[in-house]
Amino acid sequence: MRSGNGNSQPGPRIDAIAAQVLARFRGVIRANPNVSHVGPAGTLPDFCFEFVALIGRLGQGGLNPVPEGMTDPRRDEYRNAEKFLESLRTMEGAAFSETDSAPASPTVRPAYGGSPILNS
Repeated sequence: MRSGNGNSQPGPRIDAIAAQVLARFRGVIRANPNVSHVGPAGTLPDFCFEFVALIGRLGQGGLNPVPEGMTDPRRDEYRNAEKFLESLRTMEGAAFSETDSAPASPTVRPAYGGSPILNS
């Protein structure tokens, strides 16, 4: 959707798709017997965002046809997102806890590229 000045703006369709995907994920999490708390309305655990975006993208634009015998990476991503969504039904309840991880100690230094030599 474009406004009169040519800027792209999300339209009501995107809002509706986002609400539907969010509700779908929250419903699956709520159905998990290991989860005692779903969290505030309109929220999801951080580890869900990638998969929410993939399923939402499909809702916005669908999947383009590909020639026979060719692998479609978007279809594979979508299938993986659906598998992840189903895995939420049986995931351990601790994955959904709201406690933040402990901050890193001052002695922890990142090693860019996995090599401490690169930090110098």
